[in-house]
Amino acid sequence: MQGLHELNPAIAAVLLTATAVNGITLVRSYKRVFLGLPSPARPPEPAPGFRRSPRERWVLAALVVLLLAGWLFPSPRSSDCASPSP
Repeated sequence: MQGLHELNPAIAAVLLTATAVNGITLVRSYKRVFLGLPSPARPPEPAPGFRRSPRERWVLAALVVLLLAGWLFPSPRSSDCASPSP
């Protein structure tokens, strides 16, 4: 997959879409097997973002900021791994 986007972008897009759909299917299967089917008598739950406490929201915000910072400013050592050694 690493060099596929340069050779054929259409196949890379299809492969990326298939990987995303497989991930979604895996999560749905996990929920169905281990958590069971949702009860029809139970009222729908509110959106997940509204059920978090303020402490959880701060931790989630900090993790998102760290993730974006690592993506925008990667470590200098990570660029050494991409180039082949002589």
